[in-house]
Amino acid sequence: MFTSHIHQKRKPRRPLPERIARANTRRSKIRAQVEHVFAG
Repeated sequence: MFTSHIHQKRKPRRPLPERIARANTRRSKIRAQVEHVFAG
């Protein structure tokens, strides 16, 4: 099954739902770990 690893943006003049904000944070943590491997 395919799962998206792309961050979601908020809609104009609307706050980002808490559930989506947490998902973005989780994706950021994983991305940072992967990028640190390549950065040396």
